[in-house]
Amino acid sequence: MQLSLPSKIIIADGAFHDLGLVSKQHGTRALLVTGKYFLEKSGLLKKLLQDLYSNNIKVTHFFDVPSNPTDESINNAIDLAKLEK
Repeated sequence: MQLSLPSKIIIADGAFHDLGLVSKQHGTRALLVTGKYFLEKSGLLKKLLQDLYSNNIKVTHFFDVPSNPTDESINNAIDLAKLEK
C-alpha cells in the first residue's frame, strides 16, 4: 500500500472556504477525518462538504475519532477508505 500525505497549510481569513479548490489540486477523492460532534453542531461540516462537492471531490467521512485516537480508530478509518475505493 502507498500513502501520500501532501501538506499545505493556509492561514488567512476565509481559508476554510478554499478547501475544495486546494483539494482539487491533489485529486478527486478525500478522506475527511473529524471528531463526532463539533463540525456538525457548528454548521461547518455542511459548508465544508458543500465546498468539496462543488469542486467534484468525492468525500468519505470518518467521524468516529475519540479525543485521544487509538491505533484501532486509525485502522477503522483506513478500512472505510478502502471500502470506498
